[in-house]
Amino acid sequence: MNEISTTDIHELEARERKAVVQVMLSLVIACVFLDTGFFIFYYVTDAIIRYTVMEYIIVRVLAPFSVNLLSYLVAVIVNEKCDVSEKTRTYVCCFSLLTIAGSMAFFHSFFLALLCGPALCMTFSTIFHDRSLMVFELLYCLLILFFAGLWIVAERPEDAYYYIQQIFVAMCITLLFSLVCFSMEAYSNSVVAVVRTSNTMQEEYKERLDVDFLTGVFSRSYFQAEAVKMLERATAENPVTFAVIDIDNFKSVNDTYGHENGDEVLVTLGKLMKDYNSYKCLTGRYGGEEFVFIFEGDDAKTHRRTLEEIRECFSLQHYSFMDRTVTFSCGMITIYQPENFESVFAKADQNLYISKGKGKNCVTA
Repeated sequence: MNEISTTDIHELEARERKAVVQVMLSLVIACVFLDTGFFIFYYVTDAIIRYTVMEYIIVRVLAPFSVNLLSYLVAVIVNEKCDVSEKTRTYVCCFSLLTIAGSMAFFHSFFLALLCGPALCMTFSTIFHDRSLMVFELLYCLLILFFAGLWIVAERPEDAYYYIQQIFVAMCITLLFSLVCFSMEAYSNSVVAVVRTSNTMQEEYKERLDVDFLTGVFSRSYFQAEAVKMLERATAENPVTFAVIDIDNFKSVNDTYGHENGDEVLVTLGKLMKDYNSYKCLTGRYGGEEFVFIFEGDDAKTHRRTLEEIRECFSLQHYSFMDRTVTFSCGMITIYQPENFESVFAKADQNLYISKGKGKNCVTA
């Protein structure tokens, strides 16, 4: 099938989660280095006013690092567990990423640009086509901003009005950004739907080319392509038998009872033959009333018994439009080493003419 399978989608999502987990590790390392750098800068310039050195290290360095590291480890552990569902892995991965971005917004809310960090991380979730996840993420982002606002107002009460405005603006930006994410997700779903429809149509078209529309057995082109592969695999341990079948006196059936009734005879034979289709046996319509068989494995006797079984069953079929039965003649050839299709077909066709000369309704090997 050309259509994207569920397994393919899960593998793609797993690769994306793995990539984001690697990004999380980079963020954890980058943030702790950045926080440490700010501490050194403030310490050297004697700018740590609101906190003692130890308080600053705990609040601005160790606290965010602990939250970020824990979020990363949870994402790694959950994504590596075999007994966890794909949905759970996705949710944990998305919320861990949001938590890392949120911790920077919370612990460093005086850097107003960081307040929009959680919203930016929401774009990752659009690839999973899960609107519930996106709604939960939006609520989580707003909750982070709310508590970040409480934190910065409590820390800097003299600038409370200013920071309340900034938190409100950040919430509005987050809401607007979530609408963009929802639009992206909707567009992505539309693209996936179009691709799947296109793939389905292509598959249906290909199937019509691969299968003979009247009899249900494989078409000439598909059968020949597959037969070539099977003939190339022929060995003494893996013999391949090729057979050509021709309905006896089929022209008289068409001339006497009409082509529609002649088609019924073809359909009857097709139904009998296609029941034998498997990975070791293929049946096809070569043209008109001529059909082909190819067997792989077993032995020539087994192959012949199958053909005799079909021949006998077909000869016993009754038709509503006439009071006689119809038979077929068959020529078969078994090979034990690779041969080309044209050569094998010619040999089987020669045996078919021998069957016709014997009085028809028989199999000649």
